[in-house]
Amino acid sequence: MDGSQKKNKKAVIIGAGPAGLAAGYELSKHGVETVILEKSDSVGGLARTIEHEGYLFDVGPHRFYTKSKIVGDLWQNLLGPDFLIVPRLTRIFYRKKFFSYPVKPFQVLLNLGPVTSALVMISYIKSKISLRNLKPKTFEEWITKNFGSRLFEMFFKTYTEKVWGIPCDQIGAEWASQRIKNLSFWSTLWNAFGSIKGKDVKSLIEEFNYPKYGAGMMYEKMAEEIKKNGGQILFGEDVSSIEYKDNQIISVTSRGAIGGNKKWQAGYFFSSMPMTELVKKMSPIPLPEIGKAANSLYFRSHIAVNLIVKKANPFPDNWIYIHEPDIKMARLSNFKNFSKHMSKDDNTPVCCEYFVFKDDEMWRKSDEELKILASNELEKLGFLEEGDVVGGFVVREEFAYPTYYIGHKKPFEMIKNFFRKFKNITLIGRGGTYRYNNQDHSLEMGILAARSIIESKEYDLDKIGDEQEYYEEHKG
Repeated sequence: MDGSQKKNKKAVIIGAGPAGLAAGYELSKHGVETVILEKSDSVGGLARTIEHEGYLFDVGPHRFYTKSKIVGDLWQNLLGPDFLIVPRLTRIFYRKKFFSYPVKPFQVLLNLGPVTSALVMISYIKSKISLRNLKPKTFEEWITKNFGSRLFEMFFKTYTEKVWGIPCDQIGAEWASQRIKNLSFWSTLWNAFGSIKGKDVKSLIEEFNYPKYGAGMMYEKMAEEIKKNGGQILFGEDVSSIEYKDNQIISVTSRGAIGGNKKWQAGYFFSSMPMTELVKKMSPIPLPEIGKAANSLYFRSHIAVNLIVKKANPFPDNWIYIHEPDIKMARLSNFKNFSKHMSKDDNTPVCCEYFVFKDDEMWRKSDEELKILASNELEKLGFLEEGDVVGGFVVREEFAYPTYYIGHKKPFEMIKNFFRKFKNITLIGRGGTYRYNNQDHSLEMGILAARSIIESKEYDLDKIGDEQEYYEEHKG
């Protein structure tokens, strides 16, 4: 594509999260007129950073690690020396004891005792024999086959059901294979003897990168570059309608924060809004079966209770998985252990995460009730004492995690096929593709979607992060 052709092209992007910004960055860099419509008042989506009383909070912990050279180069080019190297410490809290993540067999022996540990080993051996021919259909079957029933009960069931809100036998096996692919009982045992190097096994990665002033710093820098390249990022623009005709998107209509509708026309459109919401905004209304498919897919919502704690360092971890069944909190993060610059003084910004559905009682609780709940649970867990919390605020995200319940594939494919027929819209990002992307997958998706336009070359976005393991094991 020559320069004159690029200048005649225009792209409208829905959403200024990682995928939308990556697409906008790549397009604007190559001279494509770019407009990004963002419903909120900031960039970064679920990876944004929020300043509160001089302290910095991400919306939950974000680790910057990637196998993608495209993404790795982008990160380094944008932040340079402000892209810190951070030592990693991540643990599981279970039965009032800490277990390294991934689980180290000798530590299990010490914390659980020889009898329970022997039962874990026996359970694993029994599962490998009795389930050797099983093709797992559920999360529970996949974990039990690979780890045994006792480890499933101890280190997978409680946390997973906290996060997803449905029993493990109703979650598809692809969730397990996606997030912890190749991590096995024997790889953790082998590691205990020092036979696997951290660079080869993702769960054993001992460090990661992180922006000096929070995950959102990366996306704020990306937004700056988009604007330098002539692109626009418009906040408070809630997309209300996507008009189409003859397999072509004609325009997008948005409603501004101060009222008034605006119609946006372009040659190309990119959407990172939740796939289910995109269907509902199509005009004319799609066939009833497409609407029914959209209504059958659903997201898990997320509540981040961010607290300012009157302690220099209440725990040494970056984050902790809370496996205690009687505690509603699922994960606890210490942002000072990501970067000391997240705090303005000796106090520590921490994040307590809860996963809910919008019709749950938890979602309806007031911010003050949630702060009290989180504070009480931190005291019960032994991380804080009464009076340690000196401030805080709550962040709610409705469309946080696409849910891989058993049966979701049929409606998902129906919606995918509906959008495949359009020639000038590309779905990107976690919500847009209904895929549990890590942020580097969403960034690569946005970049390659943009390059499809710039280079007139088709990139298969479905293959991005296709191995989809949760960077907990990496071979090669």
